[in-house]
Amino acid sequence: MNDYMYYELKGLSEEKLYKVFIENGLEVDDELEEYLIEEEIAKILKTDFDLWIQGISSRSHAMYFRFAKEVKRVYELLLEKYR
Repeated sequence: MNDYMYYELKGLSEEKLYKVFIENGLEVDDELEEYLIEEEIAKILKTDFDLWIQGISSRSHAMYFRFAKEVKRVYELLLEKYR
């Protein structure tokens, strides 16, 4: 695991972290977008970052599990990109 990249991402603001993931291919589930505004999605990305990047969700709805899988996919792409 690239610790520098992890800490660099973890240190970003909610908005910047979300933007980095979107710019690198994060596709937010339509159902999640239906229930949460962009700022709320950015907040949960930042709040549960350590879980999301492992593909894990602390929330029980399927849309969060899909989001976790997608965040993990993009995180792994970012790690590959900066190795």
